[in-house]
Amino acid sequence: MLMLTDNERLILNELAVAATPLSKRDITQRCGMGWATAVKLMTRMEEQGVIVSSGNERQNQAGKSAMVYALSSTKPAAVGIDVEYSRARVNIRNLSRECLFESELSTPQFKNVADLTAFLERLLRQAAQKAAKLGITLEGGGVGVPSHLFGREGVPFAGIAKDLAARVGMPITVDNNIRCFTAAIASLPAAPSSLLVVTIRSGIGVGIVMDGRIYQGERGCSGEIGHFPVERNGVLCRCGKTGCLETVVNRETLAAELAAATDGDKVSQKKVKAAAELLGRAVATMMLVLDIRHVAIYAELGEAGQQLLVPIRETIEKTVNPGFDCDVRYETLDAEAYVAGAARLVLDEFVRR
Repeated sequence: MLMLTDNERLILNELAVAATPLSKRDITQRCGMGWATAVKLMTRMEEQGVIVSSGNERQNQAGKSAMVYALSSTKPAAVGIDVEYSRARVNIRNLSRECLFESELSTPQFKNVADLTAFLERLLRQAAQKAAKLGITLEGGGVGVPSHLFGREGVPFAGIAKDLAARVGMPITVDNNIRCFTAAIASLPAAPSSLLVVTIRSGIGVGIVMDGRIYQGERGCSGEIGHFPVERNGVLCRCGKTGCLETVVNRETLAAELAAATDGDKVSQKKVKAAAELLGRAVATMMLVLDIRHVAIYAELGEAGQQLLVPIRETIEKTVNPGFDCDVRYETLDAEAYVAGAARLVLDEFVRR
């Protein structure tokens, strides 16, 4: 496996943030390191195949031509797997956020942890075979699975990861898939250091970022507001309870109501507002408890989902303490971020400051 120093990680981070080739002089200025140190480290990293000469030259500040360098497209790379209730997606990704390989298949029914582990092993082995054919160097695999896949006890992430690593012969990290998605969002340059990432797809999840770190919770089940009970005699939830928030707020339930609301149907407009208010109260509770004011909501509901933002924001503002400065935004969810975030569980180790 690839071993890098802190300064080498710093160089990779600057190349990733810049998203454009940089010269050795650029690196010395951005990283605050001496010329000799930068040259030594970049030479070593080029020999390792971690960075490559872009093949282009440009004029530097002294008016001389300077070779520029970029991240390698094939080393380091990682497998990312996102297991949702109905589908599983597999990617191979590099530090430049490029997808080098992808596949998708239906998620089978898992009777126990052994079933899940065997399924993941198969996906990881297939990805490793594909990477070998493409000349890609894998440094590990990241896997996202739903915390409530096995009921109230949660998923034993560390145990599954250790078992898989022994089977496939590379480091594996397993976590809740909402935290994988959150890893992708939190790695964006403009992301705040503390943030709640709320996702709406077949269920609801919340990723919690506090001071730049993603919070897991005691059992790895943090952020499960989808299982807040909101209807006394509601629909049976997959977790075994009835009337959970995600039985009311999910893409299947909301999609038709949002379409009708867009067309002016008053009943659907009321239902959409009611669902948004339920979600807003749950999110506001987390904001108050954790003292986090930034909220990013992502939903697989297309542009129609924008109708949720105003009632969510109004409910949050009414629920939190007076003077609590809220920053709430909505974006259409790109499911690609789940699997990309799973790969980031591995790749972030190579660009961490």
